[in-house]
Amino acid sequence: MRLTQQIIRDTLSPDNGRITLTDGRGLQLRITSSGKRTWSLQYRFNGRMLKTTIGEWPAVSVSDARKLADAERLKLAQGVDPQTEKKNAKTKGLSFQAAWEMFDALYIAEKKPKTAKEYRRSKINEFTQEIIINPDAQKELMSDFEKNCNILRREQEIIQEKTKEHNT
Repeated sequence: MRLTQQIIRDTLSPDNGRITLTDGRGLQLRITSSGKRTWSLQYRFNGRMLKTTIGEWPAVSVSDARKLADAERLKLAQGVDPQTEKKNAKTKGLSFQAAWEMFDALYIAEKKPKTAKEYRRSKINEFTQEIIINPDAQKELMSDFEKNCNILRREQEIIQEKTKEHNT
């Protein structure tokens, strides 16, 4: 069933978890227990079922969400994965030094001083040798850093959310 602004407005938030309203052709509106309403497009790419977030309702209306979903489908038809494109856009321009500093701040700095110092020394030696032996390795190392930083950032967000829930 095609969604309307009225249907979206009238749909109550679930008590816990989230519900999904479908508009057709993969366009979905996810409604969380906190009341947040987010548009996403579910699609298949290289045999895998994936989702990409399009925007938040009401900032993105039903008609705008449909247009944005069509634009994402066009990218898919051209062989471009919208999820990968978003990730690349977020990390574009991130230097090796910036990635290292982010990784250090999120992961290494929390260790005991002696452990952190040894970890930094060993990792820098490992990365330096890898880049000397294989100059293309820097891209791979950046990718690994980005993944680790994203995982650590998400873990910190979850801990903060749990702490807020516990305190309320």
